[in-house]
Amino acid sequence: MRQFNFLLPLSPLLLSVASLLLLSSCSEDKKDIAGGTYFGGEIVNPKTHKVTLFKDNVLIDSVALDANNRFLYQFGEDFEPGLYRFSHGENQIAFLEKGDSLLFRVNTMQFDESISYSGYGSEKNNLMIDLFLMYESENENLRDYYQQGPLEFEQTLDSLKRVRMAKWERFTERNNPSPAFAKVANAAMVYDNFERKESYPFSHYGKDKIGFIRSLPDDFYSYRSKVDINDEDLYTSYSTQRFLNRYFDHLAFLRYGDTAPYNSNSYIHNAHEMEIIDSLVTAPLIKDRLLSRATRIVMANNNNSEEVDQIYALFTQYAVNEKLRADMKRRYDNYNVTAAGKPIPDQLLIDAEGRINTLTSNINATTVLYFWSYDNQQHMDDSHRKIAELRSKYPEIDFIGINTDDDFERWKKVVEQHHFPASKEFQFKETRKALRALSIYVPHKIIILDKNAHILNSHANLYNVHFESDLLAYLNM
Repeated sequence: MRQFNFLLPLSPLLLSVASLLLLSSCSEDKKDIAGGTYFGGEIVNPKTHKVTLFKDNVLIDSVALDANNRFLYQFGEDFEPGLYRFSHGENQIAFLEKGDSLLFRVNTMQFDESISYSGYGSEKNNLMIDLFLMYESENENLRDYYQQGPLEFEQTLDSLKRVRMAKWERFTERNNPSPAFAKVANAAMVYDNFERKESYPFSHYGKDKIGFIRSLPDDFYSYRSKVDINDEDLYTSYSTQRFLNRYFDHLAFLRYGDTAPYNSNSYIHNAHEMEIIDSLVTAPLIKDRLLSRATRIVMANNNNSEEVDQIYALFTQYAVNEKLRADMKRRYDNYNVTAAGKPIPDQLLIDAEGRINTLTSNINATTVLYFWSYDNQQHMDDSHRKIAELRSKYPEIDFIGINTDDDFERWKKVVEQHHFPASKEFQFKETRKALRALSIYVPHKIIILDKNAHILNSHANLYNVHFESDLLAYLNM
């Protein structure tokens, strides 16, 4: 059992549970000694003052951190076993059963990589995070594997599966997992490969994707008949969500692949996908989340207001969850406010000297707004590198970076350490309000404005092959 230090001053409730964990063995037959079901932990380098807990995408509670950045939550009599999602800047999942007293430690500087669990229920959750990190590690080399022929690719996936199964066998030798956890763990071990098979034709070289799909062996997707796409017990699992996303992407493409290239951001793709979801998915939780995903993709990538109107109409026709419907209505309204031709909704900004000003007061020429967070270092580095290149090529265009984090001092330090041009870097004063008002739901969001702060394009993509030609067209308007 991996442990971490809970011997520093604790609240009375946390101290009592920690003492039980330290004095007791971690065997499943004794876990009722804690007298309840608990979930707690310690956050190193906390980003907020709380941890938020969800079950089936429904908020359970927000738990405040104490003075030592620790928290503990005790479930009530209505506790439901299964997968829970917890959030503190980033998200992860935990599997909890009645009588568990699960504690974790995480450093937000390396959220997923640093998570370790202790206490009753720790063994199964350490296995889950190991499988999650295994998936991340494997993907670093998977690009080359996608270029293999179908039989060789299947052999590669089989070898990855054998490593997982060996890990599972070692786990079951030391533990007696419940049927519920065995179901979740086995899904995680096989759904990752199912997702990769769904992605295979679109990551394989060659432009004729529909032809390549038709050339695959007849049994290449035979596993589909054995998958229950309506199993809500598994949906919180990242492996399940990734598989379902790719599965419905694949089915959608089959409907239009003879007439248009694969584009998972397009209206035609997501309209077909929503129709398929409505016809195949009967579980309300899964159906509405998949419908929401497809709608959000179109809203985040499309400047055609008629197509956005149509995709939103499909969502309202098919989705039943009132909370999701209300959230999508807000997004739809914000989309219309930030449509091309509209003045950009003004927001308060903070400059590197701590002075507060407005977004529109900084617009004096054709301007590209890009957004970044120091928590997404890859995007931060890539976007600034690309913007530096564009600045040198188009000096008549302003490029303004806006940070979406809340810690001013840390943002200022990052700007200084990376030698970003401070006069062109700002931070939102009211981040959450600004992100909603400007419909910023994805990190690669780009907004292009004219010299009067009117929107030319609110869904540009810095890495699109047409981005620079679009910039030139805006300059010549």
